[in-house]
Amino acid sequence: MLEVFHNPAFSNGPCQEAEPLPWIVMPRVDHHEMHELTSPTLHCLTLASERTFGPSVFIPTIATLSRRQTSRESYLGYALSGVSETSAGFNANLALAEAACNIYGNDIQDLKLTVDYDTESRLHIKIEDAAKVAYQVPASVSPTPSSNSSVSAASSALEFSYETSPFSFKVIRKLNSEVLFNTPAASLIFKDQYLRLRISLPDDPNIYGLGEHTDSLRLNTTDYTRIMWSRTHGVFLLSSSGMYIKVNRTDGDGQYLEYNLMLGVLDLYFLDGASPTEVAQQYSEVTGKAAMMPYWGFGLHQCRYGYRDFYSIAEVVYSYSAAGIPLETMWTVIDYMLVMTTDPDRFPIARVQKYVDYLHEHNQHYIVMADPALAYQTERVTAFPDWFHPDTHDFWVDEFAQFFDADTGVDIDALWIDMNEAANFNSFEDNPRESAEERGFPPTRPALRSAPRPIPGFPAAFQPNASSPYPPNDLAYAPPWLAPAAAPNTKRSSAPSLPLEKCQAREIIGFQTATCLIHPTKLTTRT
Repeated sequence: MLEVFHNPAFSNGPCQEAEPLPWIVMPRVDHHEMHELTSPTLHCLTLASERTFGPSVFIPTIATLSRRQTSRESYLGYALSGVSETSAGFNANLALAEAACNIYGNDIQDLKLTVDYDTESRLHIKIEDAAKVAYQVPASVSPTPSSNSSVSAASSALEFSYETSPFSFKVIRKLNSEVLFNTPAASLIFKDQYLRLRISLPDDPNIYGLGEHTDSLRLNTTDYTRIMWSRTHGVFLLSSSGMYIKVNRTDGDGQYLEYNLMLGVLDLYFLDGASPTEVAQQYSEVTGKAAMMPYWGFGLHQCRYGYRDFYSIAEVVYSYSAAGIPLETMWTVIDYMLVMTTDPDRFPIARVQKYVDYLHEHNQHYIVMADPALAYQTERVTAFPDWFHPDTHDFWVDEFAQFFDADTGVDIDALWIDMNEAANFNSFEDNPRESAEERGFPPTRPALRSAPRPIPGFPAAFQPNASSPYPPNDLAYAPPWLAPAAAPNTKRSSAPSLPLEKCQAREIIGFQTATCLIHPTKLTTRT
């Protein structure tokens, strides 16, 4: 669901008054959706006319804003001057062609245009503020692809042509004179809080992709908006700004696709690939090749939230074997962990090491989730590492090396990097503290128990113990209402099968006296 408010829109240009129109300001998402939306994955959009198979590929990033379209307008945009030729393209200046109106942010007076023919099949176009104040994705995050294979304009498979005032440009495939990217549809807008670049499309285009969604494979081309966060879309627009991509057809403007960014620069890569496969290959040369997956990673895996202790993990692993069901890899999510250590009562490190050893002895694998956030429990707030701080990388690598040491820690085979940036568990405009309390966050820990039944193949510490001070509670899940029905095909009740006080401990997850300055290994645990 999307939250909408009204704001003046520019139907006759960003400096003209217009009737208020609805603007989307923030997608309402739950935790799972936010996690997916903030993952740093890349997606392609393939565009082809009805007449040709050869695609042009677009790869936008991150999204946010408007439902409404902008019509053809009197806004003059920018004028180009000062062209300076280089061995692999040219540089030029762009100056605002009329007085600034400063609606939706301050107009940037002076811009810099850089055109580079990186390879025979790749063209790089970058439009940035001349002062280089606007945020750009650091090279440490997205390394600039090598231009060692740069060519002259004459040797490129792509042609860049432009109009000086108002500035616009086209990218043309020389082989068949097909226009791949055409911006005269509307003038360039470049402000400190809003950027817009609109391109003309052929009638009734075939458009696919634009990130993960549940819409039809072939996207609608009339009044259609895709909102994305921390994503990339190609012609490959490299940006970490919130943006939305608008696809529409009107009588006045014809068929078009429009990029709308909240901030940053326009850093575009154009790929000539004559087939989808070649485009994907050229795209990976810009963004980097994917890591090769281990063969066992394609096997049968078991993962779920809610395992209450090490007995649950061991019993699941054994039950797969007893049932004759192949199990390549066992996963454990947040149930086991504090920060860079395990729950000392429910997942003591010695017991975790034993079931990991069991998995490895049976040629199976183990993966755990790692969340970097540290909760300051009494204030219900969370601290995240500053990943751009020069000391964070070394600190985090050292923490991983200690915790996942094969001899003294958890001998994992792979790691699930989870929530390395802030995610929102609340609905839009909810009070975070009140929402957390209403939902019972953070939840209480499951009560301690002894083994309810023998687990063949595991050591004595995993077996029933009549002298244990804790009862052999049979419930394997926490919270208890996550447990499956006792009988197959029986509808599960939403209520716990046992009184809550018998299944849940009273202490809250986390340490009441913890601060962000105390290392997890220094925290005291109850006896």
